[in-house]
Amino acid sequence: MWSSTEGLFAHDIAVWPTNDISSIRIRLDGPQLDLQKDKLVLDVPLALNASLATVSGKSIGGVSGLSYGYDGSTQVLTISKSPGVPMSGLDTRAILKAIQYQNATPSAGDRSATITLTDVAGNSSNTGVTLSVDMTAPASITGTLVNNKQISYKMLSIPDIMGDTNKHNLHSGESADITSLLPAGMTAATFVSSLKGIFAEWGGVPITNDANTTDKHYNSVFSFPSGFGLDTTFSMAHQGGDYVKGENFTFASPDGRQLLLKAVSGFYSALTDVYAFRRQLPDLGEHGRQGDRVQRGDGGRLFADHAGQHPGAGHVPRPDHHGHQYQ
Repeated sequence: MWSSTEGLFAHDIAVWPTNDISSIRIRLDGPQLDLQKDKLVLDVPLALNASLATVSGKSIGGVSGLSYGYDGSTQVLTISKSPGVPMSGLDTRAILKAIQYQNATPSAGDRSATITLTDVAGNSSNTGVTLSVDMTAPASITGTLVNNKQISYKMLSIPDIMGDTNKHNLHSGESADITSLLPAGMTAATFVSSLKGIFAEWGGVPITNDANTTDKHYNSVFSFPSGFGLDTTFSMAHQGGDYVKGENFTFASPDGRQLLLKAVSGFYSALTDVYAFRRQLPDLGEHGRQGDRVQRGDGGRLFADHAGQHPGAGHVPRPDHHGHQYQ
């Protein structure tokens, strides 16, 4: 595509490292060369339909102390450094990169330029380039915003503000105030309804021997169903030996502004794995006393643990504790 002013040389110019270039000659040609409208832009536009006597004290491409002249009969531009000082390869490259080709109303087709560099000993080398003018109009691309169709996702990490005593972990019966993580413009309710998933690491004494740490190898992911909201119980579980262990959670907002993540109660299922595990019972009222953990395992079995004992199953490990990220 053509614009009114383009670099004469579309690609970078490579000039052999030297310090003895005495002149740069550029000869213009090509079937669509328009001597009336085409121009070269050096420090100022140069008309191609008339000769220009050599002028001095010019600067092109940051190189000062230059002289240049143009022969309209041969369409040759000659550039040198005055008074007779040779140019370096870097100076020559900067000058060539700075020269532009200009025509406000060009015709399509090719123009060519032959570049000749001559050193102080009179040795010359040349190369040629072709400038193609394409008058094809660019394609028109438009975009329209479709309301309610633009979706983006962001992941938020909960810092160490989880437990009452152990800030890294959230234990059963504790609540983490995560109001400070609400994105601008979102309420507790709109935030929870927009959640797509939550990631948790598990830890605590049974796993890391520390009530305030988690192990990245013990983790769970929960995908929120459509229509999920405040005060809705959801469960996350992981495998611990022959047991599936986990926790019931809810998001709550006592005043509509504050957002709490509550660890309601822990649960376990013996002799099963997370793939066979069904779903725990969130309502303890009918099946358990205060302090009990009640859970439905594979096949609908019920297990209740009070004071660390499980009827008919011997000692039951304590539930683990957890840290979270959600998105």
